[in-house]
Amino acid sequence: MRSIFYASSLTFLLGFASLHAHAQSDVKDTLTSEYARLDTLVVYAVNLTSGPWAINCSTFTGKNKAVTYFVDCEKVSYEVYMKYNKANENLGKCKPCYLIRLDKNDSIVSEGPQYTDCRIGTIKEYYPNGTIKCIAMYKVNDTGKWNKLWDRGYCSNRHGVWTWFDESGKIIKTETYKDGELVE
Repeated sequence: MRSIFYASSLTFLLGFASLHAHAQSDVKDTLTSEYARLDTLVVYAVNLTSGPWAINCSTFTGKNKAVTYFVDCEKVSYEVYMKYNKANENLGKCKPCYLIRLDKNDSIVSEGPQYTDCRIGTIKEYYPNGTIKCIAMYKVNDTGKWNKLWDRGYCSNRHGVWTWFDESGKIIKTETYKDGELVE
């Protein structure tokens, strides 16, 4: 009876180890595997302006001293403006992070690993209806060093397959890049 128990235990452990190893290789295909332990931060992909604006956010008169707040050229309250402004401070805290960009309606625009404003891995961009617009691959910084990313060729450097989709999810175009150069 013991030998059956040990044999079944060994079979279970070998099966679990195989499943675990397979799961680990699958993890490499996920968006966050490039930087598995990153904090997730949120920013807004909006244009923020404030000041003594006259009619809209593109007309500055200088006469009106009252401060007016705009999000994407739409007049908003101070509280609404500060919601977006406060969240956008996360970009400076992203060293590195898994960054989620939202539009002013809190719908996702893009997501993926970044270091401040440098894209450093697989990024997904979305249409307003929530379907994937593009899966873009940037060079992954596997050195563990985060200084001088631009100089070292890691900041938003296209590297890998880029796939574009239409709003129904159908692939419309693919391109392959290596160190920023289109290769196919």
